[in-house]
Amino acid sequence: MESRTLAALASVANESFEWLATGPFGPNIREDARYPSRPRAIAAAHLLGYSEATIAAVACVDTPAHDPGADYWMTLLRAKHIERGTTPNEQGEELA
Repeated sequence: MESRTLAALASVANESFEWLATGPFGPNIREDARYPSRPRAIAAAHLLGYSEATIAAVACVDTPAHDPGADYWMTLLRAKHIERGTTPNEQGEELA
């Protein structure tokens, strides 16, 4: 499902995008006052099966002076994922 569709559904349902994307028992994704678009990218990374190490590497980035937007975070997540040289499988586990 496209992220814009999820965002629209979340808005109508009065739920957060992250909850709708990962469910009530999904990963604990914290709001980010400095970079409000990063949690949405992290939720997408969980759905795509990126490793916790890849996500953690992006979650600790604090160099942009302002929120660069979700596209920036997704690009950074993809780059870290490729840098780690791993491929997600159906269960979200990484294959070496």
